[in-house]
Amino acid sequence: MAVLGKTEWKKARKLWEEVFDEDTEQFLDYYECYVADHNLIFAEQEQGKIVSMLQLNPYRVHMGDQKADSYYIVAVATGEEYRHQGRMRRLLTEAMNHMYQKEIPFTFLMPASESIYLPFDFVTVYHQSMFTYGAEMDVQPDGSWHCVPCRRDQLQELAEWSDAFLQKHSDVVTVRTEDYYKRIWKEQESMNGQILLFYEKEQLRGYCFTGYEGSAESWEIAVTDEHQSSKSYVFGEESRRQAAANRRAMEALTRWFGERNQLPVRICGFLPGSGIEGITVRELSSRPMTMVRIVNLKTFVNRVRAKNPVQFLLKVKDPVIQENCGVFRFELGREQSELISISEKEEQRQSDWEIPEVTISELAAALYGVEQNEKIPQGEICLLSRVYLNEIV
Repeated sequence: MAVLGKTEWKKARKLWEEVFDEDTEQFLDYYECYVADHNLIFAEQEQGKIVSMLQLNPYRVHMGDQKADSYYIVAVATGEEYRHQGRMRRLLTEAMNHMYQKEIPFTFLMPASESIYLPFDFVTVYHQSMFTYGAEMDVQPDGSWHCVPCRRDQLQELAEWSDAFLQKHSDVVTVRTEDYYKRIWKEQESMNGQILLFYEKEQLRGYCFTGYEGSAESWEIAVTDEHQSSKSYVFGEESRRQAAANRRAMEALTRWFGERNQLPVRICGFLPGSGIEGITVRELSSRPMTMVRIVNLKTFVNRVRAKNPVQFLLKVKDPVIQENCGVFRFELGREQSELISISEKEEQRQSDWEIPEVTISELAAALYGVEQNEKIPQGEICLLSRVYLNEIV
C-alpha cells in the first residue's frame, strides 16, 4: 500500500476510467488539473499497476458555528479481477487512521450503495430530494424569477452571499470562498453546465449548479425571498415561504432549459427540510446522498456545542480507530466543549452504575440527529442535523 505522489495521477486515472466508465474525458481532465494536484491517493499496486485505490479530497467545512478541515472520500475503486480480497477494507482503514493523525473530526462520501460502507461505521445523514420536470411550469402572475449565468467577476460576491446564507440554513456545509467557486466554475464547464443565479427583477434570490451530459440536471438550489432575512415569522410561515421560493426557482429553471430544448430536467438538492409549493411529498423522489464517519472523536467533540452546559459518560467502541475506544466524559458547553478520557482507576470508581456503551456509528447517528438515543442527552445538544453536502468531487 502506498500514498501516491502528484506525478502518479496518470496511473490512478487508468483505474478510474476502467471502473467509472460513465465519467467523461472532459471531466477527468478537469479533475486532473484542479483536484488531483492537492488530494491524497491511497493505492495498492501489482507489478507497478494500480489495482485498488481511494482518494481524499480536502474541504473546509462549517460544523455549527465552528469550522473544521475534512476530507471527501471519492473514487473508491478496485479492478474487477482484484475484488473480494479485502483491498477496500485495508485502504479505508489506512486512510481513516491517517485522517485521525491529522485531527480530522469527520470524513464524508457519496455512496454508490449504503450497504458497502455501513460495516465501516458510516452513517447516512443527508437524503437529497429530487424532482424531474418535463415541461415548462406555469408562470406566476406576481412576477417571475429568471436565471442568469454567473460571471467570473461575481464569484466573490456569490461566495460572501452563499456562505452567510448556507450557515443560516445548514449545520454542516462546505465553506464558500472565491477560490471554491473558481473550482466549481471549471467543474460545471467539464459537465457542460454552469453556475446560474436567480433574480427577481434586479434582486438576487439565490443560485444553483447545472450540468448536461445526455440529460439536464440542476442541483444545490439555494434560494430565498426578499423578506426572509429581515422578518420574524409565526410557526410554519418561514417553511411556506421557502417552499414558495423553491417553486419560483423551479419555474425559472424549467424555462431556462426549455429555451434550450433540454427538457426534461432533474432538479435536486433543495435546502435541508424544505419542500416545493404545489408539489406533494409523493411526487418527490429521494436518494441517500451523504454518509459521514467520525474520525477523530476528540476533535469532533471539541466542535460540538450544547444549548445548556451538559456532562455525560459513554464507553465508545470503534473497530477501526483504536484511539477512539474507551470511556470518556463529554463536557459540552455553549462556547467550548471537551472530551476527557477516563482512566481505568477512575472508571472503577464509577462502578456503582453501568456506563452506557455506544459504537462510533451510534454516536454519530445521535449527534447528527439521525436517530434517537436514550444514552445521550440529545435535547441539550446542538445537533448537526441539517447537513447540506452536495459536492461532486
